[in-house]
Parts: sequence; structure tokens; C-alpha cells
Amino acid sequence: MLNVKAPKDLYLKGGERAVLLLHSFTGTVQDVKAIAETLNEEGFTCYAPCYSGHGLPVSEFVHHDILDWWMDVEAAYQFLRNEGYEQIDAIGVSLGGIFSLKLAERFEIGRVVGMSIPYEKKEAGVLERLTAYGERLQHYILCTAEEQEEEMAHVPEYRSGAIRFEGFTDQTMQQLDKIQVPTLLLYGGKDEPSYRESAFKIEAQLLNVQDKTVECFENAGHLMPHSPDKTAIIERIVDFMCKG
Repeated sequence: MLNVKAPKDLYLKGGERAVLLLHSFTGTVQDVKAIAETLNEEGFTCYAPCYSGHGLPVSEFVHHDILDWWMDVEAAYQFLRNEGYEQIDAIGVSLGGIFSLKLAERFEIGRVVGMSIPYEKKEAGVLERLTAYGERLQHYILCTAEEQEEEMAHVPEYRSGAIRFEGFTDQTMQQLDKIQVPTLLLYGGKDEPSYRESAFKIEAQLLNVQDKTVECFENAGHLMPHSPDKTAIIERIVDFMCKG
């Protein structure tokens, strides 16, 4: 088994208002670190948890699924509550965006920002992303060709996890009418066209949200905080958060 240390959560203490920042599927807190640091400079307390198995080899990753990661998010929310924060906002990228919507459906959330949120995620797409994750990780881990092959052999085993991912996403989108808080939805002009469609589908089903906006950043790809439009995206998020 490959020996790799799990990434650490990011916790930046600030003022009385807290923000939960949620990373993408197969990503890490690096997805949202720049946003967290900027918001912290503006006085927000920021907490970005790393989901179970993320940043670890595929052989360990596949022991976790979206239900575990949702438990990680719930625990992070409860942690901030226990720390005494009365207003908690949620910001997420891709899977983190799904989780941000789910939080607003089930818990008391102040404001929501979602970037590159998929309206649906099919089993095949999940497995494809997991394959890309395994291949990407091999560039950062010194391992033999045999070890690489053993790691990638675990991807097909993840079918049940991929099916649960699909179901969780569908359930979240079916309950968007439960959300009542200000919501900002962002997508990248250089991302797959489906993410533009997803943003407007989500916006249309936020039936009980008066303050809802969909915006495009033309030079951004899927991981919007790492795009050429990074500075403008962060500025827009800070502006939106400071209104509440």
C-alpha cells in the first residue's frame, strides 16, 4: 500500500460570522484556500474541511463515498455551531456546491455561493473523474509501474459509490424549493456547456429565493478559483458575502 499523508483541514479564525468552504470531488482544500484567505482578511472566520479519502491513493479513496463526505460536511457545520458561530454561510465548488445547496435545504445557512455545480452526475462520469484522479496522483507519488496498475485496478470497484453519488445529487436537486436564502451561482465560460445549463436549471428551481443570481466568468474552467479569472471571481464572492 502506498504511504501518503491525508491533507489537513483549513481553519482561519476571524470575526463572528463564519463561512464553510467546500471543495470538489477528488479535490482538496486547495480548491477554496484563496477564497478562504481573502474572506478571512475581510474579517470572516473560514473553515474548509477535507473529505474522507481525498488526497489519498485510489485504494484508500474507494473506501469512502458521498454519504461519508456529507457526514464530514455536517460535522464541519456542527463544529462551527459548537464554536459559537450563529451565522454560517456556505461556499462550494462542484461537489462542494452540491453540498452547499444541501446545507441550505437542511440547516440554517445565511448565504450560498455555488461554483460549477452539476445538476446531475451520472455513474460513468464519477468513475471517469476517479480515473483522472488516480492518474493525476501518480505524478506526485513515487511508485512503481506495478503499484500504479494495482491502484488503478480499484476504480471499477467504485461502481456502487458512483451510483450513490448520482442518487445524492438527484435528491438534492429535487429539494431546491426548500432553500430560502440569497444564492449566487457561478459557472465558467471554458467549462463544459452542461455546467451553464446546470446553473440555470438550479436557479429556475430556487422557487423560494428572492435574491438569486447566475453569472459567467468567461475565462474560467471547472475549478474556477484556479482560473485566469480568479481575482475577479474572489472579488465577486467577497462582495456578495459582505452584503449579508
